[in-house]
Amino acid sequence: MLLKTWSNDPEALSAILRDLVQRLIEESNFEGLHLFDDTVLAVTTTAGDPDVVEAACRLQRILLFETPASILVRGLIFPARVLIENDLLTGVDDALLRDLEVQPPQIPNRSVQLTGHAVRELESRWLTRATLEYAGPSGRSRSIWTLTEPSRTLSPWRNLEVLRRRTPTVMRDEGEELRTLLGQPASLVTGALGCGKSRMVADQLATTGHPIVWANCWSQRSGGPSIAKDLLAGLTGRTDVVPRVTEIAHRHRSQLASWWGSESIDDASALAAGVLATLEEIRGDVPLHLVVDDVHRAEPFDREFLGHLLEHPALGDRLKIHLIGRGGLPWFDRLEDLPQLRLGPLGEPQIRALWQQLSDGLSIPESLSEGILQAANGHPWALEEALLQLVRRRSLRQLYGNFFYSGTEELGYEPTPRLTRHVEAEAARLGETLGSLLLAAAGVPVPEPVLSEIAEDHGFDLGDLSSHLQRSGLVIEKPSAWGPALSFACPAYSIGLEQSVETELATRVRRQLAIRLQQGSGRETANWSRYELLAGSEEAVPVLIEAARAKGARRRSAELFDALRQEIQHHRERSGRADLELELLWTLLPLARRLGRLQNLEAEIDRGLELSRGDSRRTFAFQILKAEHAMVAGDLATSERLLVEALRDATGIDSGRQSLLISHLGKLLQRQDRFSEARRLYENLLDHLDDGNLGLTGACHFHLGNIAMQEMRLHEALIHHKEALDRRRRDGPPIAIGHSLSALGSLNLMLGNMERSAALFEESIDLFEAEGADQEVSFPLLGQARRSAMLGDRGRAVVLARRGLERREGKDDRFGIGFARLALAEYQLSQGLYDSSLSEARQAHFQLTLTGAMRYLGATERVLGRIHLAQRHFDLARNHFDAALKLHSQRGYSLDASLDRAFLIDLGIDRRSTEMVRQNCVALLEGDEIVEVPERQAIDLRLYRGLRWLAERGTELADPLVPLRRAYEELCRRTELLEPEQRNTYLMHVPDNRELMHAAAEHELATVGLVDGATGST
Repeated sequence: MLLKTWSNDPEALSAILRDLVQRLIEESNFEGLHLFDDTVLAVTTTAGDPDVVEAACRLQRILLFETPASILVRGLIFPARVLIENDLLTGVDDALLRDLEVQPPQIPNRSVQLTGHAVRELESRWLTRATLEYAGPSGRSRSIWTLTEPSRTLSPWRNLEVLRRRTPTVMRDEGEELRTLLGQPASLVTGALGCGKSRMVADQLATTGHPIVWANCWSQRSGGPSIAKDLLAGLTGRTDVVPRVTEIAHRHRSQLASWWGSESIDDASALAAGVLATLEEIRGDVPLHLVVDDVHRAEPFDREFLGHLLEHPALGDRLKIHLIGRGGLPWFDRLEDLPQLRLGPLGEPQIRALWQQLSDGLSIPESLSEGILQAANGHPWALEEALLQLVRRRSLRQLYGNFFYSGTEELGYEPTPRLTRHVEAEAARLGETLGSLLLAAAGVPVPEPVLSEIAEDHGFDLGDLSSHLQRSGLVIEKPSAWGPALSFACPAYSIGLEQSVETELATRVRRQLAIRLQQGSGRETANWSRYELLAGSEEAVPVLIEAARAKGARRRSAELFDALRQEIQHHRERSGRADLELELLWTLLPLARRLGRLQNLEAEIDRGLELSRGDSRRTFAFQILKAEHAMVAGDLATSERLLVEALRDATGIDSGRQSLLISHLGKLLQRQDRFSEARRLYENLLDHLDDGNLGLTGACHFHLGNIAMQEMRLHEALIHHKEALDRRRRDGPPIAIGHSLSALGSLNLMLGNMERSAALFEESIDLFEAEGADQEVSFPLLGQARRSAMLGDRGRAVVLARRGLERREGKDDRFGIGFARLALAEYQLSQGLYDSSLSEARQAHFQLTLTGAMRYLGATERVLGRIHLAQRHFDLARNHFDAALKLHSQRGYSLDASLDRAFLIDLGIDRRSTEMVRQNCVALLEGDEIVEVPERQAIDLRLYRGLRWLAERGTELADPLVPLRRAYEELCRRTELLEPEQRNTYLMHVPDNRELMHAAAEHELATVGLVDGATGST
């Protein structure tokens, strides 16, 4: 923290500053104080004391007090990065300081002035008021504030409110244990920095309804109040608890008035004695709770006072004392003997619940949220500081009173300067500054012996590094490529502390560790750990490529993707070799394709094509990727043109790659609903492939099975998908096997084989998750959702569909995202969640419009129509049903068109439109015969409704019992395939099935066994 000064007598002020600094250091043990160029003072973090803003404020008050009135002094406190070597300030690099040198702000004389950033980093409870806005020569504007007076209305700890929302209470596992501890006459609660000690004690005590007074321990250099003064201020006015408190407060009113300032030892002792005497007269039906926080940093005078407090005669029923502090070092005096509770970090469910409440409504990307949660690792303070830093960096902006995220998804955890200072001070308090810095510089878990060796290489002896650090909870032991190793318990603290390490030193440390790792470990994880140590350097490139191609690399696919993009950028910035750049692209782009993240990589694909000239194998692969990129972007015509061109140029390529290209072309034709062309392509390809080529023949059967499913030739589809699975199980990647299992699950579901479909979906999910293919899990999850909906469990269907959507969001798969949203909208509609359903359906419509998937775009129009029909918005419903019918009829989707007409019958009945009902009934009666699929039952039920409704009004088109009998027979067939315990839910919890049961019973179509079994009769 810097204090920049100005005066009408610069020479006199310089002399005063030099004398003041020397005297404070020698006589008052004011540590961390540095003078720079006669006008700038710097205050830095010291052991256990991060309060640099308070120390700078005290320094300015002393300066103003000791400067003669004839010398006008102005000063401004602001944060800046300073360079210190051998405890000497050697340089300051700060844009604001350069502005101030040229253009001083017009701030008042003889007052304490701070920038807005400095105000935000105050540790104590101060009130401020705005002074002015300063715009220097650089053009950047900064707010300046006046420090006024302390306030006891603020919380005893920072971050009570984050982004104007109160930090929520989190239920912890240690709640009952803490409640018991706080019932003791005296107690000590310990835990690592930022684990939530103070908040948990405060929340627990608040439930008692007892009077509570809170005090904090402050460093001598900050000039903060003693514990006695803090307690007396908190007791003032509480005559109901301590009758003589007003008398004692009046006696020491001058000390209380100069709240944050020096006092003589005699005065402080008298005040402490007065407080102790006052507490002897505590009265009331409930005890008074005195809380002393940050007791680990108590100064000698405060320690003596605490000793007297712990021996106070009122201790017990009338008075309870609770101390809070960080461990790691031996406690002073009687503290070791107190009943203690050590709090650890929050558990995974608790920290996620806290983050959900803190970030609710901010639209923070999921990837950034996960990064923040991993960096915090159960430490709530690190979460809060992450949000404050996003505001500081303008990634969270306030609009109309609310905050919204406006940054990029590439951001990671960034610590506040305040967090960094606290970690520096804590490491110094524990006497482990160097070891902590080296561990932070490493950025990965490192065994203590290896870290000691690195320190010895730099001429230092770490001694017993782990003892204090581990006892404090700042550092833990965890697995590493070397075996058990030391790591920061909160990765955010490591990130913060790393900022205190010079770049050159950090680079040297990481390289030394990478060399030792290469020499001492043959584990597969070693490559990734070596890369983390070398990241950003030229040596990192081959290590990262090796890590990305290693066995098991799929488990960290997202990390590898980000690392490869970063290394390509670094490689280009240093004008690295073209062959290494090609290897990086050759590794990145297939990974991006698998992760569904090709969308923003068109320039990288083009660069790959440029660098691979002369290498037909790689050029061919990049051509396919470029075609896939166009397909992802919804430009199907360009994608087809690129594939055809690649196929035309593939004369010199082996037949295997030509077959792969044809397979990709077939997939593209399917996306365009050109199923006949795609079927002929795959059938011709199968005729020319060697039957021993299990991979490609399996792919052909898989796609032929999908085409048969789309054309409702279900038994033919079953033959192809079984053949595909058989070939892939013999020689296929696990992901391909998972897709075959999922497809067979969907096919069995269409055929009514519920139990078989469930087993196939489960096996598919297990396989995808074992491979780390989170995105692919979406397919079987959506299959499970549809199965749940068909069985009447609509709530579970919504949950599963939402999970399926979450696996797709953020990926380059507009069709997959649109399809998942469509499914979710349909299940929400079945639960009556009309607003949510409408929102999802509209988003699905947008996504599917971009893909050209006309069948599913039509299905979305139908769902939109059903939503409006349920809300009796008849005109809107008609528009959407007509749009769906038009899309499906033009494309030859007769089943979908029949389903559209079936819902138009429902609309006609609700609108009492005889013509609409008649027209659509006639179309269904004259249409193609409908195959046995779940949709047939829904169509026949609505045809029955329409024909019966028309007959009741004098228009007889056909016998309504014909479609009713057909629908009921299909219901019976499917019910027989279910387990007995599922039948009641299937028949009575699905509205269409329940209506069919009643209609069949009314017309005496129902068999006694089926009806009785469904209703529970005997």
